[in-house]
Amino acid sequence: MAALTLCARTKGAAARMTGGSGGCSLVEVAASAGVGVNGATADGRWQVTVAEVSMSGEPALPRGQVSVADVGGNAAGLSTSLFATPAGMVARCAAGGAPPPSSPSAGQGC
Repeated sequence: MAALTLCARTKGAAARMTGGSGGCSLVEVAASAGVGVNGATADGRWQVTVAEVSMSGEPALPRGQVSVADVGGNAAGLSTSLFATPAGMVARCAAGGAPPPSSPSAGQGC
């Protein structure tokens, strides 16, 4: 989330001057986030399934989500999503092999 937010802030400032988009995705920050461009962590235990953050509103605040699912190791069956909302960050979790929560109200609190 930190790498995406920094990227979106940088692109967002430029976009406000030119009228373009200020969003960032996993491909743009994979190296600085410590994952491959396919979203896999180096240890092979986690897979990033969604990673998108943009800066919008006035004042410009981050909005978007990062979701990860376990694909091996001792956290099998767990998944989580972190949402950047106008009210702040919201973490939601799922267990039992369910996919990562798709909204700030889905799944259960972490």
